[in-house]
Amino acid sequence: MTPMEHIKEDWIILHDGTDGRGLRYECTRCGRVYAPALPLEVEVFVALSKAFTRHHKRCRPSGESRASSEIETRIAAAIESGA
Repeated sequence: MTPMEHIKEDWIILHDGTDGRGLRYECTRCGRVYAPALPLEVEVFVALSKAFTRHHKRCRPSGESRASSEIETRIAAAIESGA
């Protein structure tokens, strides 16, 4: 088994920034992109990854609601601030 075989949410992508647009998470189902402020501590990076994946695990291609987007923004801000 390769390291990527266990990932079932293949519509959730972590871009590494080598394209010049910076590190960012993307859900290709709804189109939502989140680019965390850098630098990040490893623990914060892991928490953000888990939160983004959890939030978009059941995402539908039809798009996400504004309320969902606002919740995600609040979650990310809380994680980054260490709350």
